[in-house]
Amino acid sequence: MITLYAFGNGPDGFVGFTRDLRIEWALEEMGLPYRVEAVDYNAGALKAESFTKINSFHQLPAISDDGYALSESGAILFYLAEKSGRFMPKDFQAKYQVIRWSLAVLNTLETTLAPLEMAYMQKESDPEKGQANVDEWTKWASLRLKVFEDRIKGNQFLVGDEFSVADILLSNAMRRTMESPLLKDFPALLAFRLKCEERPSWKTVLKRYEVRFKVPEGTADAQDYLQTHAH
Repeated sequence: MITLYAFGNGPDGFVGFTRDLRIEWALEEMGLPYRVEAVDYNAGALKAESFTKINSFHQLPAISDDGYALSESGAILFYLAEKSGRFMPKDFQAKYQVIRWSLAVLNTLETTLAPLEMAYMQKESDPEKGQANVDEWTKWASLRLKVFEDRIKGNQFLVGDEFSVADILLSNAMRRTMESPLLKDFPALLAFRLKCEERPSWKTVLKRYEVRFKVPEGTADAQDYLQTHAH
């Protein structure tokens, strides 16, 4: 059985943005047997020497498949897709389009959304500098999002008409835009994320996640925010 090492708690403002969500979502979608081991982040469990065997970078998420350890969310999703035979095309070229768009999310899009998220947090302690960083990273994020907007426009998913691990990555990465009205400029992407988060497996995972974090139901759900900005 697969063990998913996931956050059991975390800093304020952490809930709903952790990358373990995308892995548990994939596991649920794929129907693979798994269990979640909640890691006590606040108690420093990630720093424990014993965790080195799971992930030498001492980060989450990570999995262990009957003793085989793997980390990095993209690698985990590719592994799970191959193991389950789901959410990765059999066609050789289509498969590499899924890989291409997955890596674009991880390496091109998230590298602008994460600093943007941090800039919004910075505004609380240093409004002037924080706003300057928000403006700068909004510019870069918008350039990246425009490419994804054009790709999604008129299409069901990133690659063809079938849901794939690339779609899991994109819709999950877009949770980082919650603090920003950025998505109002990208209606196709907003509709895409709303559609993905209507999937029953996502709703199931999000409820379990909130139980794990011991927060009220709905705390980790960005749907209200998204629907407000959808009009």
